[in-house]
Amino acid sequence: MNTTSEFHCFYWLANQVMGLLEKGSETSASYSQWTAFYHQLVNEAGMSKGNYVDYLKIKSAILKAWPLFWLSAMNLVPSESESSWLHCITRKHRRSFSYLEHLVFIYALKGESANIIEILRCVKLIQLGKELTYKGCTHTDRELKGYKKDWYNLVKTRGTKIARTGNGAAIYAWLYRHDKGWLLKVNLRYKQPIPYINTRVDWHKRDVQLIRQLVEIRDLYLYDLEGPRKSQKWYLSHLDKGTSIEKQFNKLPLTAEFLRRYSEDVSDYQIRRLTYTLKNSGDMSLPRWLVLRKSGLNDVRITEVASRFLSCFYPDS
Repeated sequence: MNTTSEFHCFYWLANQVMGLLEKGSETSASYSQWTAFYHQLVNEAGMSKGNYVDYLKIKSAILKAWPLFWLSAMNLVPSESESSWLHCITRKHRRSFSYLEHLVFIYALKGESANIIEILRCVKLIQLGKELTYKGCTHTDRELKGYKKDWYNLVKTRGTKIARTGNGAAIYAWLYRHDKGWLLKVNLRYKQPIPYINTRVDWHKRDVQLIRQLVEIRDLYLYDLEGPRKSQKWYLSHLDKGTSIEKQFNKLPLTAEFLRRYSEDVSDYQIRRLTYTLKNSGDMSLPRWLVLRKSGLNDVRITEVASRFLSCFYPDS
């Protein structure tokens, strides 16, 4: 784009903005009226392919009419994303667009002859009905029944999501334009969840790695009689992201079996505490009640298994 072209587009833009500011506020046209206006504008500019918009032609017209540096600065560069503003403005309108988006699009297709004030007036006068019916959308009852039968067979065997791929995409689009209510009703009836299989993780490899880490942790604290209870939570807390694997035990059989076998229950923990007290007292004549106290236990809290262990040292108790 040369400097003269840039001057013309910005001069036109300044005039349109001034016109909008001077006009003041008023009730806007409906989304359906804007949809009809842009559909007609695209057809008149020769940028449609049958019932569809030729997006590449429109994108090329935008880039030809406006300097790329300015579009980039205004965040208006057309992208290939289905959610980009240029894609959305050429489809059925479900939201409002900024004044710049409207003006950029209109100037690219109509040129300097476009007047936004006149366009706003005309859009509000659009009568909805036949104007929103696409050319070439007439059909016979036999044709409609044929499309419905084809889609019904697809969706019944594949489910809604998968049926829309391949040849089903064209059938879906045709029915969406001609009998949307029936299509959505059938889709809802045969909607199927798509199973998701996470192939990003080699669970067997991870299982082996976790077992090695757990064995190292067990051996490191094997002779530690004073530490806290070595429960499943305790082992997992010593692993990197250990708590995140609790819900994956069905995929980690070795890890699950290790934790089942080596995690301390309450009796194991009490026996270890009693052993620590007896080992470090240096006096085997300590009364039973004092051993319990030093171990943080009493006759109420001690389990039956731990009590039998202690009775080996105090057979008369």
